[in-house]
Amino acid sequence: MADFCSVCNEIMFGDKVVPDYDLTTILSDLQPGQVYHLLCEGCGMIYYGKDYQGQPIVLFVKDGKPEPDFVPFSKELIIEKFNEAVNE
Repeated sequence: MADFCSVCNEIMFGDKVVPDYDLTTILSDLQPGQVYHLLCEGCGMIYYGKDYQGQPIVLFVKDGKPEPDFVPFSKELIIEKFNEAVNE
């Protein structure tokens, strides 16, 4: 069965389906310096975390290789990665 993060779930199903991974809950539960990984059928293998100042960050994995560094988390960035995956 396919699992989706809350951003990709909203794109695919609107508010009719509960997401498998609620990013708001995941990020709020993390302590600074912690990372959580998941595999979303929309945006792929992804690592969510908090930097040491407590700011939400994200790292994407493409073709089995992680991108060079964590970047600040934003919903728009997840939507961009979803669209890239759909267009491949």
